Amino acid sequence: MNLKEDIIRMTAPLSAEQQQEVLAFIQALPHTDTHRNASNSDSWRLYHILHNSVLVNDTQTALAFYHGVLGLPINPHRPTNMKYPGAWLDINAQQQLHLLELPNPDSRTHRPEHGGRDRHTALAVEHFDALLKRLEQAGIPHTTSQSGRAAVFCRDPDGNTLEFIGG
Repeated sequence: MNLKEDIIRMTAPLSAEQQQEVLAFIQALPHTDTHRNASNSDSWRLYHILHNSVLVNDTQTALAFYHGVLGLPINPHRPTNMKYPGAWLDINAQQQLHLLELPNPDSRTHRPEHGGRDRHTALAVEHFDALLKRLEQAGIPHTTSQSGRAAVFCRDPDGNTLEFIGG
């Protein structure tokens, strides 16, 4: 696909006029499409998310959710001698969640009830129904995607939103 096709696909929920505005804006940027040109020695390309950091108020409480409820394994190879508490959890062999124990700057008030309308980390899930059952058994409130697709949103003990997408 080319850049224009990618933009139109990603902006499908927008009107045709809004799509054209987005396309015109992106094409006006001086670096447009640089990351896609593998033959250019100055080009670069993002190809993988390595980790996502999540602020938590208490590492043990967060681990009870992420490790205990969701079953994410603690990565034994990541540094544990940081100047602040936290933990590294594996999503797969190349991707992790990094729990950082710091005062969480996000207020729990004025947050949308449905996590899909808030900042969130989206994770692909195999055996989606088994995850739903696990969330229900643990008493974790969740909402389904308003688009009708196989996706569910929940919050961790610190109010961070997670989206799980069945695949």
